[in-house]
Amino acid sequence: MTTKVRKSPVIPHCKVKNKKEFVPILDNIARLPTDTLESLSKRARSKFYTQKIVTPLLYFQSPLHKTYERTFHCGSQITQKGNKLISKYCNGRLCHVCNRIRTAKMMGGYIEPLKQLGKLYFTTLTIKNVSAEELHETINKMLKDMANIIRVLREKRKIEISGIRKIEITYNAKANTYHPHFHLLHNTDSGNMIIDEWIIRNPTSAKKMGWDTRLKKMVPIQLSIPVTKENDDDKKYLNELFKYASKFVVKDDKERGILNVYVPALDNIMRSLHTKRTMQCFGKIRKIKSVEDLSEINELLSQEIDNIQYANKEWEWDGKEVFDWKDYDGNRLTNYKPPDGLTFQYFIGDSAPYTEIEKKRIARQEKIMEEKHKKRNEWFTLLKETKFFNGLDKNLN
Repeated sequence: MTTKVRKSPVIPHCKVKNKKEFVPILDNIARLPTDTLESLSKRARSKFYTQKIVTPLLYFQSPLHKTYERTFHCGSQITQKGNKLISKYCNGRLCHVCNRIRTAKMMGGYIEPLKQLGKLYFTTLTIKNVSAEELHETINKMLKDMANIIRVLREKRKIEISGIRKIEITYNAKANTYHPHFHLLHNTDSGNMIIDEWIIRNPTSAKKMGWDTRLKKMVPIQLSIPVTKENDDDKKYLNELFKYASKFVVKDDKERGILNVYVPALDNIMRSLHTKRTMQCFGKIRKIKSVEDLSEINELLSQEIDNIQYANKEWEWDGKEVFDWKDYDGNRLTNYKPPDGLTFQYFIGDSAPYTEIEKKRIARQEKIMEEKHKKRNEWFTLLKETKFFNGLDKNLN
């Protein structure tokens, strides 16, 4: 697919700060955000970034338009009752606010089962980059291949393998291609077996070398590395597993302080992952039901804030001027201020054509809406024929 890329008008604000590195020890790696005004300030920062990223997607023709709308309005209203704050959440994959909560909960839920597995190994499985049209079917094939590989190891080779697998997709703007790949954290030294089974099913993904932009050196594109407390890269591997399924923004190579948002690519990635589980456990970890519940975020969540003024009021997000929640008197909740010197730069182009599954889903949704309108019209017609409606109409006149 040839995509015409153009730069939209830039929107000022915001500078990406380096994320705090995870502690390499499993006991300390997962901690939920503390319930203080500082945590609310971080939530305001996440809300700010989310709206900047999602805004161009609202004007983009996509089957996930309603999902983007929910993400844009996620946590916009906060109800304060005493020192308790209540808000609605969207549970969307593009939402930084929900992703922070989801990541903390997932890490907190999986750390103890991972500790019980003993020695761990981190394995990466990749394939050759694909186009936007091939991305959806490629993801489906990769998920099936991964399930088959685990089944072969457990049933045929009698290897008691347990762990977690995570699928991630990155975008190459220069080649306009997508790079889906797996990260696995598992017990037993069976990483090379997994890689061999993967190459059998994906012959183009041979044991080649590739350039790692973070390490600045050539590394194997398929690798399996033991994770130990003595390994300085522990935090990197664990972070790779629990982080988001895709990078939402990319730092500009030429100009400092610019974040590039590739709108069509972001939409294609979200569509390809729609209704699919990006993270899934296998083996013994699967038996822990409470962990599965942690992957979802309740629509309504409340937090008790220690150092907040006791009051009963409503807070509304202001995403145009102050980028913070304000009450009716104009008072700000967190006093968050976006850093100066950073610009969001949007790249607009054509998205991938709808898949057959997306076409069927859209047709099903349209049929449901049509039936709802039909029932509503029938109800109004029946109501008009009743004496109650006629009497009410006379009283109104």
